[in-house]
Amino acid sequence: MGNSMSIKRPLAIGVTAVALFALAVASALILWGPVSGSATPAEWPALSMKYQVSGKFYAVGDTEPDTVTKEILVEYRGINDWKRSVVTAPTITDGTLQFSETGSYTEVKDGVMTDYDATGGGTSAETLTEDQLIAPELRLYPLPFDAIEQRYDGEPVQRSVDVTVCFDDQCETSVQGWVFTEDEEEYIYVDDARGIPIALPGMTITEVRVTGARQPVDRD
Repeated sequence: MGNSMSIKRPLAIGVTAVALFALAVASALILWGPVSGSATPAEWPALSMKYQVSGKFYAVGDTEPDTVTKEILVEYRGINDWKRSVVTAPTITDGTLQFSETGSYTEVKDGVMTDYDATGGGTSAETLTEDQLIAPELRLYPLPFDAIEQRYDGEPVQRSVDVTVCFDDQCETSVQGWVFTEDEEEYIYVDDARGIPIALPGMTITEVRVTGARQPVDRD
């Protein structure tokens, strides 16, 4: 997207650093330095989003991995003002150890990024530089719809998507989305000019609640 970036992952404590590696990769945080061109961040409205991500876990002695799914809640107030929490995650047994990521969170607020790892009870904090722009996920980096259109080849098509989307208190459980296809995978955004995703590869979005009225896409 025309920006320099480095990857930062939430801190994993002790034995869970290896055990939860696959899940950490699936939910990595991406740090942005200065951005330019179409990657200039938009400002989403305040919103919350629930979604699920899955990863593979190898317990000690296992030859085949188990699939582990966790539910994430993002409470978004601004590009550097949000909280990403693990709402539910399974309890994993590895030999004599048991642990769960439920309750873990990363929060960015007032120039500080705080990580809490519920598997080990550890908290870390990092002071951000003024030019760092941080989004909860790479795919949840806010771009307006017209910038999103420039990222994909071909014209988007509209399709109904089964996901709960609320603008203020007006909720629908099946909404019209704009579908872009890249490398045989679909990226779907609600019909709103601010580029809010409702279906993305590698994550199952189940609910989006937006503060304020919808701003329909104008493609004329």
